[in-house]
Amino acid sequence: MRFTRFFVVLGLLFAPVVHSATVSFDFEGLDRARYATITEDGFQLSGDFEVVLNPTRAVNRPDLGATLVNLSGQPFGLTSFDAGQIFFGAPPLLFEVTGTYAGGGTISGAWQIDTNPSTIVVGPGWDNLVSVTFERTPGEGLDSAFYLSGIELTVVPIPAAVWLMLSALGSLGWLSRRA
Repeated sequence: MRFTRFFVVLGLLFAPVVHSATVSFDFEGLDRARYATITEDGFQLSGDFEVVLNPTRAVNRPDLGATLVNLSGQPFGLTSFDAGQIFFGAPPLLFEVTGTYAGGGTISGAWQIDTNPSTIVVGPGWDNLVSVTFERTPGEGLDSAFYLSGIELTVVPIPAAVWLMLSALGSLGWLSRRA
């Protein structure tokens, strides 16, 4: 009986401590082609892309943005992304990213990118999102196409935490009725 209670208490203690998983959306394994959507690790990036190789990256048409969603509908966090400008010699491009929160509302940021690939770490507040849109600043010239070569995301496996917590609470209830 003590042994069972020990495991139930242990389950209750560790149920809320579920770590997030990191997902890398990196365009690996795609053929050089045009895509309207790219799906990887349960996420979908929509836009109008041409995938180029060496290094693998998705080039977006300059007049369109790109939107990332989790196909499961579960909220996620944006940690960082790798981006650059396509045309060498073009002036730096102001690149905007907007996240939509699960409960409504948005967060946005703007970063200047050039032809050298940059890893942009977005900072705090970019979690509990249902979508993220990447786009160039309106008014930039046609030479302002951008590319994405990696997107780092975090996903908290909420269903696992919920089931673990419910099973531990149910076991405690069962033990109290048994005693």
